[in-house]
Amino acid sequence: MANSPSSTMESSVANTPPSAWDVEEVDYKTLMEDEIVIAVMGVTGAGKSHLIRQVTGRNEIAVGDGLESCTDKIASYRFKHDGLNITLVDTPGFNDTYRTDTDVLLDIATWMEFSYRENFKLSGIIYLHPISAVKMEGSALRNLRMFRKLCGEDALNHVFLATTHWKNVPEELGRRRVKELRENPEFWKGMLSRGAKVAKYLGDRESGLDLIDVLVKMGRVTLGIQHEIVNEGKELYETAAGEAVNAELARLQRNHETALNAVKAEWMQALRDKDEELKEVLSEERQRIEEKLAQVENDRENLRRERRREIREQEDEWHRRVKNMEGAQQKEREEFQQRFRELQASVRDGESRIPWMSLIDLVAKGFVHFMNSRG
Repeated sequence: MANSPSSTMESSVANTPPSAWDVEEVDYKTLMEDEIVIAVMGVTGAGKSHLIRQVTGRNEIAVGDGLESCTDKIASYRFKHDGLNITLVDTPGFNDTYRTDTDVLLDIATWMEFSYRENFKLSGIIYLHPISAVKMEGSALRNLRMFRKLCGEDALNHVFLATTHWKNVPEELGRRRVKELRENPEFWKGMLSRGAKVAKYLGDRESGLDLIDVLVKMGRVTLGIQHEIVNEGKELYETAAGEAVNAELARLQRNHETALNAVKAEWMQALRDKDEELKEVLSEERQRIEEKLAQVENDRENLRRERRREIREQEDEWHRRVKNMEGAQQKEREEFQQRFRELQASVRDGESRIPWMSLIDLVAKGFVHFMNSRG
C-alpha cells in the first residue's frame, strides 16, 4: 500500500480509523514478542502526539498547540492494522519544556534497555521535524544529535526523517528547507548516507500509515544504545548518548560558573560603592545562577548512578505480569471447556430449547482463544 518513501507519502487508498475497542494505551511491560513497535521522536511541538492520535484514532491523546510539551513521559498505544498488533511509542523531546536532557535520556534509555532485554525489538523510528521552523535552532540541533547517538549508525536505515506542519508554509519555501536539511552535514546529510529516509507527513491517517507500512516490512533493529548497554555492558554515562549529554552538562556548568563569578565580582563592587539597590538585584541573580548550577550538578550525578537494580526490578515486574496474564488465560480456557461440556450435555439430553445466544457467545470466545494460541 505504501508509495515511495521519499514522496509526499500521499495515499489513494482510504484507511478507516480503528474502532475504539481496537486501540488501547499499553504499559510497555505488556508488549508481546510478535508486536510491531515503532517509536515516534522529535522536538517538542513537531507533532508526535498528533501523528499517533491520527493513526490510532485516539482523540483523547493530548496534542499541544504551542511550544509546551504535552508528552512528559513515554506512552505506548496499540492498534490493529492489516491484521498486525502495532504499538506506537510517544516520547518526550530533549528540548522538553519541564524536564532536563538527563531526565529524558534516563527514561528513554530505561525503556530501550528493558524492551531489548525482553526481546522486544523496534521495527523503526519516525523522527518528526516541523518544516515551519525558520532554522535549526540550538535545542533542535541538540535533539537531532542526541537522536543519532541513541540510534547508532547501523540502525539509521530503519529511520524516517519526516517533515510536518506543511500547511503553515508555502510549498516552495518548504521544499527549499527540505533541500537544506538534506544537504547540510550538520543536519540530515550524514544520516541519509547511512540509509535514513525522508518523508513528508501530511497530518492525516493515510500519510502516517504509509510511513508505518514501510517500517513494518523492514524487520527488527537493535539501536546503538541498546547494544552498548546490554551487549557491551556499559553504564548509561559511558554510551555515546550519555557522553553527549554529559558534555552538554559540562558546558552548562562552565557557563554558570563563569556567570556566577561575574555576579560575585559585581556584588563586591556594589558593596564598596555602598549601592544597596544593586546589591539586592545581584543577590537575586546570584541565587538564580546557583540554582541552575545545582541542577546541572544533580543531573551529572543522576547520569552516573547505578541503574542495574532499577532494570532488575522492572524485569521482575514484567515477569509477574506475564505470569498473571497466563493464569487468567488458563482460567478462561477451563471455564470455556466446562461451559462447552454443559452445552454438549444439553444437546445429548434432547433439550428443545438450546440457549443459542450462549452457544454463539461460546463460539466467539473459542475463536478468540484459538487466535491467541496461534501467537
